[in-house]
Amino acid sequence: MKKMLVVLLVLIIALAGCKQSEDTKKLENPYIGGSNGVIAKFEVMGSPDPNGEYVYEGEHFPVIVTIKNKGEYEIPVGSLAVKLKGVNVADHFDNLVELKTNADSPIEGISEYNPNGGELELNFNDGGDDPIYTLQLLTGQSHQSVNFIGDVIYDYQTTAVVPEVCFNPDRRDTSVCTVDSVKTVYSSGAPIQITSVTEASAGTSRILLEFTVQNKGIGKVQVPGEEFDLTRDYVKFQMLNDEQGFWECTASGSSDKARLDNDQVIIRCRSDEIPAGSVYTGPVNLQLDYAYMTSISKSLTIRNADS
Repeated sequence: MKKMLVVLLVLIIALAGCKQSEDTKKLENPYIGGSNGVIAKFEVMGSPDPNGEYVYEGEHFPVIVTIKNKGEYEIPVGSLAVKLKGVNVADHFDNLVELKTNADSPIEGISEYNPNGGELELNFNDGGDDPIYTLQLLTGQSHQSVNFIGDVIYDYQTTAVVPEVCFNPDRRDTSVCTVDSVKTVYSSGAPIQITSVTEASAGTSRILLEFTVQNKGIGKVQVPGEEFDLTRDYVKFQMLNDEQGFWECTASGSSDKARLDNDQVIIRCRSDEIPAGSVYTGPVNLQLDYAYMTSISKSLTIRNADS
């Protein structure tokens, strides 16, 4: 009898362990996470100088920007561009181009199999020799400072999953799940993050999800394909796997475009009616699409060849 009780107890503990394991697995974060997107920098152009780097008049020097994708979204071909500013490309340089893109290949994001993400070099020569500064220094002028600025613009995407939304037409019934509560949310690695989700009742047999979206990077944000507005940031949003239109989402008075105020916005998604007596939990996925822009800079000193 004692042996049977021991066996029964072991089975109960084992089953409880299995259930806990299944619940843990169900809530597992599918993303690596983080708030990085593209990290870019100008590579070395000249010799070390107390104020940066220098080259001599008439000396060729490389203008190369290294791109590293440290978020989880793979940047499609042609969806990243670096535009040079701060210098007069047409009149003060030879062999220098103003714009470069990832025209030939996508840039892979970070993953379990590629934790460092994809990397790309953009060379701003015109296909021939390295660039050269052609503006002649004035007589007696020992040097000229040149400040390169690069606007790095790329399309990016954030996806988020709320693994356990409570689909319950009666908020008073908490036997299966609770409607009025803060939900667990997992957001993919990107500069725009979905940082929190709150669920509440939204009238008869409906629920409401409020997604808090934040710009965790230092860049500007705009809807892909539209001109950047230096005073306003926007993202596009959509519920995934919602072909039947069960969710109605709005933000800033729009059904698909949210304006960030002080780097933050709340997207509100209201469900259709949940049938009476139908109580269950299930996942919900929100996707954000946007263009992101950051700037990089580098100072180069052009020294008089006779100095």
